[in-house]
Amino acid sequence: MNLTDTQNFMQIHIWLYDIHLKLFSDYLYFKREDISSLVLIGCVLVAVVNLTTVPILVPILVNHFWIVQLSLVCLVWLFIIGMHPHLRSKLLKWIYNEEVRAASQSTLKRVEDTLVSLLVEEAVVPAASLVEIYELQKWDPALKVWVPLGFSDDFFTTNTVSRKCQKLHKCDSLKEIKPPLGYIYVQPQWVLDIQVQWIEENLLQDVVIADENEKWVYDIGDTPTITQTRFISTEIRDAITQAINASPVVLFMKGTPEFPQCGFSRATIQTLGQQGVDPSKFAAYNVLEDPELRDGIKEYSSWPTIPQLYVNGEFVGGCDIVLSMAQSGELAEFLEKEGALIPAEDEGNQVESADVKPNRE
Repeated sequence: MNLTDTQNFMQIHIWLYDIHLKLFSDYLYFKREDISSLVLIGCVLVAVVNLTTVPILVPILVNHFWIVQLSLVCLVWLFIIGMHPHLRSKLLKWIYNEEVRAASQSTLKRVEDTLVSLLVEEAVVPAASLVEIYELQKWDPALKVWVPLGFSDDFFTTNTVSRKCQKLHKCDSLKEIKPPLGYIYVQPQWVLDIQVQWIEENLLQDVVIADENEKWVYDIGDTPTITQTRFISTEIRDAITQAINASPVVLFMKGTPEFPQCGFSRATIQTLGQQGVDPSKFAAYNVLEDPELRDGIKEYSSWPTIPQLYVNGEFVGGCDIVLSMAQSGELAEFLEKEGALIPAEDEGNQVESADVKPNRE
């Protein structure tokens, strides 16, 4: 069986691995060191108790086998008595009683919630907010130039109340803009950002037209009078750029290379290992540890799914593209061309985890 045959069965492995994660990841994968230590100590204690008690109890039961026989006889008679039609009907009626069923489900739910609260650490979602500021300019027909009006949190289009009332709250510079009450700016820089998606979300298609090359928006009409540009202040874009440029091969995945938490991430990391990616040139980022990174990388690449592979700053694609390129041989050629593979004398090495997170300092 060659590599191509192995990849043909990879979907089955992904399906089985997803079922395995769904059933056991919440209970058998401990992210906290204290819980892992507690479980390890408990297993050691059980082993010690077995080693100390079993050698004593087994010889006693062997030498006094009548105890085992009496226990088996009692169990058989209890089963026979329980199967009597009168007792059996009462027992089944009690088992299928709605109140008993509800009470048992409630108890099981409390036990499960308690175990989950002890074993699974809830992700803390950072209270992040995006600030949008618009730079406004007005056309001066006499001078035939655009005259700056200032910076405002209102896009001041012809369909807004502020434009109709000619009341504009503005600042003369970006430095004068303060963060919302209770917030601080995570970085001092502002990012120039005009996208068609922003215009559609604010239902401005009929009143403005975007010049995506210059990052300006103009009033629709024969003689536009107001132009806007939009700035956003956010840290995630710079953090992702730094992460992508930190290593030649960068994979944004669910989980880590040692413990992928989705079948597609597992298939991608296995494929990179089979291709012989140099561990010293590889970095993996777990998007499940950072909800902001998980959403930001999708917007950054305009790709809706995880995992995502970057090579020397270039977006390659997701799991399907990586598997397709590997099957056709394009991936090996591309990685070799980019200098991301293990040198010939070191081909015995495997891809390892790069436990790194985006640098946000």
